[in-house]
Amino acid sequence: MKKYIAFLPVLIVLFPLLIAFARGTKPATPDSVVLAKMLRAERDAIGARPKIVVPEPVYDFGIMDPLTTGTHDFRIRNDGDVPLELAPGSTTCKCTLSRITKPVIPPGESGTVRLTWNSGRKHPVYSHSANLHTNDPLKKTVGLRIKGIVRVQLGTAPAEIVLPRVEPDAPATTTALIYSQIWEGFTVDQVSCSTEGATWDIEPANTATLESLEAKSAHRITLTVPKGLSPGHFRGELHFRVKPSGEAKPESLDVVFSGKVVRRLAVYGPGVESTGTIDLGILRPRQGANRRLLMKVRDDHPDIEVESIETKPDFLHVKVTPYRTGTAATGLYHLDIAIPADAPECAFLGAKSAQIHLAIDHPRIEDLILKARFAIVADDRTL
Repeated sequence: MKKYIAFLPVLIVLFPLLIAFARGTKPATPDSVVLAKMLRAERDAIGARPKIVVPEPVYDFGIMDPLTTGTHDFRIRNDGDVPLELAPGSTTCKCTLSRITKPVIPPGESGTVRLTWNSGRKHPVYSHSANLHTNDPLKKTVGLRIKGIVRVQLGTAPAEIVLPRVEPDAPATTTALIYSQIWEGFTVDQVSCSTEGATWDIEPANTATLESLEAKSAHRITLTVPKGLSPGHFRGELHFRVKPSGEAKPESLDVVFSGKVVRRLAVYGPGVESTGTIDLGILRPRQGANRRLLMKVRDDHPDIEVESIETKPDFLHVKVTPYRTGTAATGLYHLDIAIPADAPECAFLGAKSAQIHLAIDHPRIEDLILKARFAIVADDRTL
């Protein structure tokens, strides 16, 4: 009887394993238990170790003047069991890891690592970093980063001047600001422009403008581009020579401006894409389609005469009529495009697009060539 009692604890331990074996499976182990065992095994393998702690690895230094030097001490703590060893690593180009107060930090103690950097002047923000090598086996490299804002010595608002919509027969005007968050005052003594015929006016900015830019001095530039620029996108550059008050040397500033001259004859409506291509859709045989678009003339002489219309494929029907009876002088016209119901199966897609050629009689408007995209396919076909 005593033999059975002595054997009872063994049976209690082995019973779950026997049941699992009888079922052909192993007893499930919770993920948390497995993870805990792995961590214990890792700690046992490593043994006593240093443990680096950086309470604030990223520090916002704030606002700096351009081309100035800043320093900041990062606190390093050793929460481990053995001394923590520190060594300098790589840094960004304008940053140095200039001092380590304690290359070896005993357990429970702290030290500092000093970063020194230059704010630069080309960018409105700065961000510099350095790597610190350690003998902590779980953190062999630690990153330290400094960030902040650089005051603008000479800048523009906006950074690039945009004139989004320029009429072909009218000049276009816009404004921008030249400002400094450093100089108490400055003058603009030379200006040149890459766009022939462009003009500009310069005047001191008001107090409200200075406050909005957090600037000490600013000038408002009024730029006017001439009429008659070629249709489509244009781009130019203003070059300023600026003289700060006092003994500072003059500086140069280039400001880019861009815009778009709308065409003298443009087409609007459903399916007209930004490229000018007209999407007429995917049609079934015998379906047909009709699309009415609007043509607008932007010219001192708003009347156009359509001398001829050519289409490819030739089964496209195209017609141009005044927008309303008696209002052709407003420069508005209907452009009607029809695909007849008896049109054959076809595909005018991608590089093989349909084409509409309107021969225009006008002193300043050239012929209008439009591309169209459509296909006529049977129900059981895919494109």
